[in-house]
Amino acid sequence: MKSIKLPAFFSAFALIFAGALLAIFSDQDTPGLNVPSEFPTIEAALTQAQPKDVIIVDAEKGPYQENLEIKVPDIEIKSSNGRAVIQARVAEKDVVRILADNVKLSGFDIRRGATGILVESTFGVAIEDNHIQDQFGIGIMLFEAKHGQIGNNVIRGNIHGIWLSHESDDNVLIGNLVEKNVSMGLSLNSSNNNRITQNQWLDHQTGINISQSVTNTVSDNRINHNQTGLSINEAAGSNLFYDNELDGNSVGISLFNTHQNVFERNQILNSLLEGVVAEVTSETQYRDNVFKDNQVGIRFVNSSNNTLEHNTIEANQTGVHLVGSSLNNDIHQNNIFSNTSLGLSNDTLELTYAENNYWGDASGARFSKDDAGDGDLIAGLVEFTPWLAELVVLNAE
Repeated sequence: MKSIKLPAFFSAFALIFAGALLAIFSDQDTPGLNVPSEFPTIEAALTQAQPKDVIIVDAEKGPYQENLEIKVPDIEIKSSNGRAVIQARVAEKDVVRILADNVKLSGFDIRRGATGILVESTFGVAIEDNHIQDQFGIGIMLFEAKHGQIGNNVIRGNIHGIWLSHESDDNVLIGNLVEKNVSMGLSLNSSNNNRITQNQWLDHQTGINISQSVTNTVSDNRINHNQTGLSINEAAGSNLFYDNELDGNSVGISLFNTHQNVFERNQILNSLLEGVVAEVTSETQYRDNVFKDNQVGIRFVNSSNNTLEHNTIEANQTGVHLVGSSLNNDIHQNNIFSNTSLGLSNDTLELTYAENNYWGDASGARFSKDDAGDGDLIAGLVEFTPWLAELVVLNAE
């Protein structure tokens, strides 16, 4: 069979037609509800959205002055061509209010509202990769919101950074940079079983505040350069804090009226005042932490029945200080050395047992500079015999 040879103009037409089709399809919007090419505003897209829809906001066509209420579950709202700016149209209102389950919001720069993002009475909301700044109140607030995730956001220049309240339970906060908010970086109030990990809480009055909340886990965070790095109060109990760095705060950790918390493998460094001050606390465990270069490593005020073991308490002005009715605290298997004034000062009227600690020298602790040996000085009613002649090796994990 002979092949049919088409005239040259047919070949040229085919090429032109193919190019036109390619141009048409190249100019099509990304599948989803596109703002502003299909809908002039994000609010207009929300009025048409159905579960499983994706709303795509073109950053290059912004900024968008809107106050949004998201009431459709199972939708995603994301930015394209950069980070789209959403600024409150009415500054006294929240910029974004999420009132539906399983909503994901990502890639935005959210500014100048009462609250940047309010998540209320929801399940499974994800807030990821946003910049939330310059709110007149709170950057992100969760109110009765459960099983959500707040991840990889930058939250700065608000009054408060992140606030969880009213049984906002089982959420994950991971990889956020929260800095230079006026009051608190994070507040947990009446919210339980949350996981706060791998975040930075920098330059606040209080880095993290936990009150009336239990069974939360705070791990692998940098909590630095705050007035108070970590505050636990108002019957917050059974929380776990491990592998955190608290450096350069005025007070590293402050506890008041709390019980049964656990601190493990934290670095508490360079506090202007106390590394830890524990007031009216009990049954709290401190294990494998480093208290170094603070004015006071750890101070117990009217706090009894706590355990201080396997810690390094080094190069503070005073290592351990007991004040008031601080009784029956178990202080053993610690490295307490090179503290410039006192390794341990007991200002209570009761004997404190501090046996089996290393005091910086094989000769043990001393009550006076005239005593033989080079160990740390101690003051008050302290039983330190027997002591350890070598450093305790802390657990790394």
